Amino acid sequence: MLLSMLMLAAPTGLGDGQGVHGCPNERASEVDARFVEQGTARKCGLGITLFGLELSVGGEKCFPVRYHYPAHQVCNGEHGPGQFCAWEADLSVGEEHCACSRLGVLGTGITLPECVCTEVNGGTVEDFGTENCAIPPWAREPQPGGSL
Repeated sequence: MLLSMLMLAAPTGLGDGQGVHGCPNERASEVDARFVEQGTARKCGLGITLFGLELSVGGEKCFPVRYHYPAHQVCNGEHGPGQFCAWEADLSVGEEHCACSRLGVLGTGITLPECVCTEVNGGTVEDFGTENCAIPPWAREPQPGGSL
């Protein structure tokens, strides 16, 4: 029984990252960190709001949602002799919900020239890395000196 299981597992290369056909010769590809802003931007200026109608001057653009993706690596089939691409960790994605700063009540008050953001859980992105394929003993180069 044990011999049968070993014979079935041997050609698959289980545990060494090689798969059925040997080493995939693939390495992880780098993805740069990026910042993504979504939604329609508003201009946060200094001014007044009267029953929801706003009159303001200057200020910065404020997008309702911002994402911060960390630098990570992915498996895109990039050639890497004697290597394979393997999962390493899940990295946190930063998400912010933003709005222009206001002081007032019931749609009436003062608008301030700043965008105020609150951090929330933005989920995760998978990070991969490059590992070396294990070389089976029968495929290694013979060492000089021989054996007895």
